Amino acid sequence: MNVEDIASGQKIVICSIVANFLVGVSQRSAPELGVIVIVFSLLVTAAAIYGAYRLCTGLDYSVGIKVLVIVLLFVPFINLITLIVLSVKGTKVLRQAGYEVGFFGVK
Repeated sequence: MNVEDIASGQKIVICSIVANFLVGVSQRSAPELGVIVIVFSLLVTAAAIYGAYRLCTGLDYSVGIKVLVIVLLFVPFINLITLIVLSVKGTKVLRQAGYEVGFFGVK
């Protein structure tokens, strides 16, 4: 297991979760920002994929699991559950390695 990959991937995943909620709120509250929200949503999705990949790599997941996780990131609502589950697993490993983990990852 690579603790640096887990820590950096987890931070990206957590930021993606927060950004995902912001995208949802802005889609509902400001529909006139349509194109901007779509572009931001694509950027958030790309960041979530990158963070999930780093986290899965750090946790030594197989290629099949990595592909499954990436596919799940394109399914609404399931993507948030997938990111939360990955983050929790990352937190568990980081704490076992002796790191102090807060809301936004390793302190």
